[in-house]
Amino acid sequence: MENQNEIVSAMETLMSTLISLGGPGVAIAVMVYFFNKQSTMHGDERKEWKESDQKSREEFVGALKENTMVTSKLVEKIESGSVCNYRKAS
Repeated sequence: MENQNEIVSAMETLMSTLISLGGPGVAIAVMVYFFNKQSTMHGDERKEWKESDQKSREEFVGALKENTMVTSKLVEKIESGSVCNYRKAS
């Protein structure tokens, strides 16, 4: 019986709100709630994208550092003449 009374009370509150604010007022309240929910959802998505982007950048920087080291070692070997008969221009 208490459950039924709560439902009736909620319906009366809803009806009084609808009557006092009118249809447009209730529509605006629903839109404000919807936009707030959307903003929260998109905020979570942006956070996930940012974390994913940061991880990709860290992987790229690591690969770039490794490639730079390999290139530097290769240049040193070429300049030292241990790879081929390369000579610096005089």
